Amino acid sequence: MPDQKLRAGISRETVRRDVETPKTVPHSFGFRPGVDLDKLNQLADELEAEAAAESLKGMGLMAADSPDSRPSRRQGPQSVG
Repeated sequence: MPDQKLRAGISRETVRRDVETPKTVPHSFGFRPGVDLDKLNQLADELEAEAAAESLKGMGLMAADSPDSRPSRRQGPQSVG
């Protein structure tokens, strides 16, 4: 039965609808050249981890010299625009 319904749906002619195509409106976010917008989530995660580590250290739950208390920040190559 499902095969019959699939065949019936495939065999139908497509009907054009009078629906407008969605349009993308560009927007300038004002970031400086060289800022990698694809890495902003990674930066937010690193900042959140750093704040959590500082909070834990302040509560005495993490040693100050623990490697986890200093989140690593990897510096990638920066593009110049």
